[in-house]
Amino acid sequence: MAPLIYYFLNLCLFRAGPQDAPGSDNVLVASGILLALSYALINTPYQDVYFRFLVAAIQVLVFGLAVWLVLRIRRLGVRWRQTMVALYGSAILLELMKLPVILAYPETESIYPGLPGPFFMHVVGGLWYLAIMTHVLRLSLDTSVGRGIAAAIFCQLMTVFGMLILLKLIGLEAFGPGGSVDAHVAGFRSG
Repeated sequence: MAPLIYYFLNLCLFRAGPQDAPGSDNVLVASGILLALSYALINTPYQDVYFRFLVAAIQVLVFGLAVWLVLRIRRLGVRWRQTMVALYGSAILLELMKLPVILAYPETESIYPGLPGPFFMHVVGGLWYLAIMTHVLRLSLDTSVGRGIAAAIFCQLMTVFGMLILLKLIGLEAFGPGGSVDAHVAGFRSG
């Protein structure tokens, strides 16, 4: 377990790559489940436990599908397992790094009610994860930094749009109870 944590830490510091990740199905499934749990506990505007876990599971699955699509387009689908272990594991580590800040500042005002901790922390964490995604996808795709950035942004956008579509299909509002995309955009503009 310690070597795996050490690997994820090195990955978050850009000292390792997806080629160093274990290619085991068990590690992939475990990291996907742990990521969904961390999202459900730390990074969701939903109060209901069922909806928290449902949305987190959808997010993890849609993200995995988006990365699979990018790798498949380049005919590098065999790298998906290690790429996802790297991406899921680094996301878990970043989520856990937010925890002390959330515990210290549990209820701060945000444009997204129910999202714990300072909003700035989520922005910084998201940008850091985008940099990690760029690093991992650049290496997985054997491409340039620019194309790695494009692949990372594409995967993030596909995850957001895929989640919005799936949440709409199951009748769940995208930004928690009483929230909609239009309401939050209007609140952001006026705030």
